[in-house]
Parts: sequence; C-alpha cells; structure tokens
Amino acid sequence: MLQADREGRIDTEALKRDRPLVDVIASYGIALRRESAGTYRALCPFHQEHTPSFWVDARGDAAEAHYWCFGCGAHGDAITFVMEREGCSFREACERLSTRGRPPLLESTQSAPPHSTGRRWEELAADSIEAQVLEGALLVYQEQLWHSRRARDYLRTRAVAEEVARGQRLGFADGHSLLRWLRHQATDPILLQVAVALGLVLSRPVGDSPEQVYREFFVDRLIVPELRGGRPIWCIGRAIDDPAPGSLSGATAVSEATLPTTRPRPKYLALRGEKPVLGLEHVLGRRAAYLMEGPFDWLAALGWELPAFAICGTHFPSERLGALQAATAIYGVFDPDRAGRSAAERFAPLFGSRWRPIRLPNNVDLAELATMGEAGREMFRSLVGRARATAWQDSRF
Repeated sequence: MLQADREGRIDTEALKRDRPLVDVIASYGIALRRESAGTYRALCPFHQEHTPSFWVDARGDAAEAHYWCFGCGAHGDAITFVMEREGCSFREACERLSTRGRPPLLESTQSAPPHSTGRRWEELAADSIEAQVLEGALLVYQEQLWHSRRARDYLRTRAVAEEVARGQRLGFADGHSLLRWLRHQATDPILLQVAVALGLVLSRPVGDSPEQVYREFFVDRLIVPELRGGRPIWCIGRAIDDPAPGSLSGATAVSEATLPTTRPRPKYLALRGEKPVLGLEHVLGRRAAYLMEGPFDWLAALGWELPAFAICGTHFPSERLGALQAATAIYGVFDPDRAGRSAAERFAPLFGSRWRPIRLPNNVDLAELATMGEAGREMFRSLVGRARATAWQDSRF
C-alpha cells in the first residue's frame, strides 16, 4: 500500500529505486538495446519512427534515471512514463508502480496537476443513450466482420473459432461503416455527438467555420468488446497484421495508405478511460482463474473453455479483487520475455498464496500455443500441472 503522511507527500525517490526505470519500460513490451553501461536505446513509444531515438540513462542512482526522445522531445522518469502511457494521475502512477499499493510520502502531491482518468466504463448504465450508441456500434462491427473475408481469415490464423467469435461478439471496424450508420439515424442526430463523446468517432473543425470533419477511431481493426450481461461496455481494437501478398481481394482489403500516417499504428487501440477487466464475468464464482496479458491470449483461453480474464495492461485495480474471492488458485499466463516476467513479479504480491505463474516456452505465447491445436493444448495442461506442483512444493496449495 502507498504510505502517505498527513500532508499527502510521496517519497518518489524511494519508489523509483524500488521500481527501476528500465524494468518499468520493459514491462510495457518495449525492447531496450543496451548502448553502454547504464544507457539504452529503443524505438520511441510516443511517436512513430524507424530509427531508435528514445534514450534511457540509468547510470548511478536509480532515483535519478530518466528517458529522453530526440525525435519528439518526450522526457521524464518512471512515474512520468507511467502517467503518459496509462493516461493516469501522479498518485495513480505511484500506486501502479508500487507493489504495496501506496508509496512512501515526501514530495507534495499538490505539485502534480490533476489528471482525470476519464470515463469509468463499468458504470455505463444499460438504459443510457451511451449504451445505446455502443450497442449500435458493435452491431455494425459484427456485421462487417462476417462480411470481411480478410478479417475472418485473420481470426482463423489466430485459432479463434467461429463459436468463440460469435459468443464474444467480435467485430471488425472498416473505418467508414459506423459513420454511415450514424448519419442514417436522421431521426436522432444526437447519436453522432454521443459517439464522439464516447471516443468511437473523432472530430475536428474545418478552419474557422463551425463545421466539423468526422472520422472513426477504429480503422482496419478487429474489435473485442467487454460484455456484461451480453451487452458491450467497452471495446479494444487489434490491428490486423499485413497478409501474405495476393491473399486479399481488392474489395475487402484496406490499404495502409488510407490509414493515418502521422501517428504510430499501435497493435492495440482502446477506448479512452478506465479500462475494465476483460472477461470479468467468466471468472466470477470460479475456483480457479487464468490471468492473461492481452485479448487474443484471452480468446485462446476461452476456446479451451478456461475461466479466464485479461488485464490489457499492467494494472489490476484492487477494487476488482472481490470478483476473484472464490478462486483458490489464480494462474498467471504471461509472455516468456522480460516484460512478461516483470508483470508476473508485479502480480505476485497482489494475489499472495493463490498466485500460480505459468512459464510458457520461449518465444511462444498462449495464442500461438492455440494455433498448434491439440498438441498446444496438451503442452499447456502440462505447464499448468507444473505450476500446481511448484505451488505444492512451496506449501501454497
């Protein structure tokens, strides 16, 4: 837990020594290349580039470690990095960095500007106009998925069965069908403005005129919604990997040239705000639960009928622990890289004796195991058994 004094001051130096900047950056899946003793380079996570210009200086005291991008000018320390990547406040960044929940306090938090975490998607009322627009958007995305051969082919390459895709209401955003649907709702033009407020549609003014230009937030992405009672409360979109040459028809392909080029095209893009836990209803009341890093590992687990949930990041709010109160074992399934190991270490104190980290084979994640069919499933069962045996030996059964 974060330890705060009466004046609400945080000992940031102690926190940064406890969570070294290099480990924090690596936990987000950013590949750091060592330049010299204590210095590293990487592709900047804050803008698109092909030549690494993101520099990390971790020489000397860990509390003084900092990063700087010579391309976009981004700079800061471990706390700043988390604030920028997670879109959270200073105090929330400290809590996410701390394995104990609250940091030691010396520096006044009043010096940090307030930063809203945005919409709380889990509080979306089922009878609200926002829920109506989100439901309508998902129906559009679902229709486009089953009209897009390219999107369906990609799901097959990721071993996502049609039964899982339909059950979880997966969709595909082609970048124009949602706007067309919204504009056809002439009887209720406010729906477009609600879509803008939700972040499904982006708008910008045309010069000095009051007119607005609209474009969709999700373009050429598979859409994975979080469902509560069958209705969507939030969405995350996964960019479709480039297909093999000649594998697409011109009618279904979306040219990369038509996509925005001034910003990086991240693998995942989510509606802004406080992310809900993906698949929370799948683990309610279950004796065992499987924690996944991302949506496709989660979909693979659902295909194997496992009670699984995904964090889609590195943070799991403590208020969600109640959903796992029935679980006597929580298996952590993370990629076998440095970021995955760091994430597993981060969750161990949160779940205590229930924690069962699963060590996947090198360079293979759960979604890739699923593409191996029954052989991959048998391998995973063996890994689960190994994690259970390790817990037994450690007297954590």
